[in-house]
Amino acid sequence: MSIKLKELITLKYGKRQIDVEDENGTIPIYGTGGVFGKANVSLYSKPSILLGRKGTIDKSFWVDHPFWCVDTMFYSIIDDTKVVPKYLFYNLLNIDFSKYNEGTTIPSLRIETLNNIDISLHSNDEQHYIVDILGSIDAKIENNQEKVDLLLKNLRLQFIVRFTKQELTKSTALSYFITETIGGDWGKGTAQGNYSERVVCLRGADIPEIASGKNGDPPTRYILPKNLLTKQLAPWEIIVEISGGSPTQSTGRCALITSEMLSNYSTPIICTNFCRAIRCKNPQFAAYVYSLLIAMYNNNLFFNYENGTTGIKNLDLSSILEKEYVYLPSEDELESFYRFTSKTYKQIEQHKTENNKLNELKQLYLKKFFG
Repeated sequence: MSIKLKELITLKYGKRQIDVEDENGTIPIYGTGGVFGKANVSLYSKPSILLGRKGTIDKSFWVDHPFWCVDTMFYSIIDDTKVVPKYLFYNLLNIDFSKYNEGTTIPSLRIETLNNIDISLHSNDEQHYIVDILGSIDAKIENNQEKVDLLLKNLRLQFIVRFTKQELTKSTALSYFITETIGGDWGKGTAQGNYSERVVCLRGADIPEIASGKNGDPPTRYILPKNLLTKQLAPWEIIVEISGGSPTQSTGRCALITSEMLSNYSTPIICTNFCRAIRCKNPQFAAYVYSLLIAMYNNNLFFNYENGTTGIKNLDLSSILEKEYVYLPSEDELESFYRFTSKTYKQIEQHKTENNKLNELKQLYLKKFFG
């Protein structure tokens, strides 16, 4: 049975979040990259499928709780008398929305175009069966992610217990721990001329996913060989977003690069030129500095180091490293925290590896059910 998408859902425009953002809110705010903030009211409270409208248009989300979504997204009112809502979400995962792109410089989708997409439906009993199979896989993935979230929460707690109550009688500038910071690159979308080195390029949008123990969806780019020599990321380096943010979200989101993470990719990894990589003098320093930066970001300190008049905020990372004085732990304290951090990320990688396998299984079932 085939039916137009408009017969199953009503697509609605998201709304800008600036009037509802609240760091103490309980309602997640969705952008095209996922959750990026909290709100104090919801835009919609019933189960819904979120689709990208501008920018990232090939990533949809299933939401079964009250939410807000921004104006670069669509949310949907699903007619559950005609289709099992989550079945439709799984069905739409099989659609290549880039084929319906109507943007020139920025990928864009229009409601009128989406409404006329033909959707092939299984019988109602088959829909429930498919949701049971795929839903059980998703439940296992979510369970593993909850374990990862708990490990990261415990790491933050250990940092607080060990270091934040220390007196600054023994203190030093952050720069004491650091060898250098390195700019990123964006290169070309395809191999051309001297742009021959294939790399995975981490963007600011990928940082929240990577920092939370997920893979993210970084693009493949091609850069100059000389740039690969100086910009390739290595274990225990820290990626910091230096451009972006919003009125209520500072720049400075960061992620730790680990050997386990690098092993997930078959090509070298760099960061985009909207980020910088911090290279510390040793892994012990890196473990400490990374947790320091996370704490500073969570305490909104980076708002004090932002500049920019064109609408895009820029983080003055050099000033942070030179002006922010922090507790100087002993070698034993640093070694102990490094070991704890290293152990934590090894455990995270175990859950991540299992989730990668579960996602591969999920893709096999999606192909089986939807072709």
